Amino acid sequence: MASKDNLYPAIVIGLGMAGAGAAVYLSRMGVQPIAFEKGLIGGKLNESPKVEDYPGFKGSGLELSQRLKGQLAENEIEVHDEEVVSLDRDLDSNLFTIVTTKGEYKAYAVVIASGIEYGNPTISGMEDVDSSFVSHKPLADALSIKGKGIVVWTDNDNGLYAAEYLAGFAKSLVLVVKDVSLVSKGLLDRISGLGNVQLVPGIVSKVENVGAGQMVTINGGTKGQESFEASKLFAFVGGMFQKPNTAFVKIREVVDDQGNIAVDNFSRTFVKGLFAAGDVQQKDLRRLSTAAADGAMAGIMAYDYVTDLRDSGKMKI
Repeated sequence: MASKDNLYPAIVIGLGMAGAGAAVYLSRMGVQPIAFEKGLIGGKLNESPKVEDYPGFKGSGLELSQRLKGQLAENEIEVHDEEVVSLDRDLDSNLFTIVTTKGEYKAYAVVIASGIEYGNPTISGMEDVDSSFVSHKPLADALSIKGKGIVVWTDNDNGLYAAEYLAGFAKSLVLVVKDVSLVSKGLLDRISGLGNVQLVPGIVSKVENVGAGQMVTINGGTKGQESFEASKLFAFVGGMFQKPNTAFVKIREVVDDQGNIAVDNFSRTFVKGLFAAGDVQQKDLRRLSTAAADGAMAGIMAYDYVTDLRDSGKMKI
């Protein structure tokens, strides 16, 4: 329960796999958090046509998101449909202040699990094509490419699952894989074996308008450079094309120049009471299983922190 000044023991920001896990762990261990999610519970899971790499589950990302939603409800976790615009710390009280589009809240502990967003590739010609040419949402845009030629560019399995789904709609699909060593070989073989899919190892280097459509130029493959007409480019490339959702974090000393949050092996930042889980962490490997582990660790550590405050009499709720 919150006090009249909206003070809570713990707040979780973002309810993808990591945030949902942190909230559930906190609740089940005895600290009831509230959580903020500006979009759909499950985050990017809702745009994943298929999940095959999470132990014990096989189905669509939407199905897994619904399970997360149900588990949050079972644990009576209060979910606020609000976007967080500011997270700061009061050095005198050591409380965190969270400002959203609808109000202001305070908490003794905060778990940041706000995830990442794909950005448009910074490649030649991008400024000259319509912004709708690039998509990161296979489920939402599948019908728009029915019977057309498309390009899917990826360096991860999520992009491969998207390509497999989109191949069922597109007339032809050029699958551009930045580095085949970064994706699952069996999955890649399965998709590249589809009749309307052409695999081209390499990177997209240029896009340009040609008549009523667009031309996508790829560097790599056996021919060195190839160009393909496409109605849409689906991009699922990490690294420089991903942006952590951490602009709202005003405690800038915990954020690096790429927007990632530095943590120790226990999902703790060096600011006491502040934790980070999932894709916002400063790390190389981003998978559902690692997000779940991050969330569990952040939830446990946040519980320990809040419990210590409560036992020492420093908590006022």
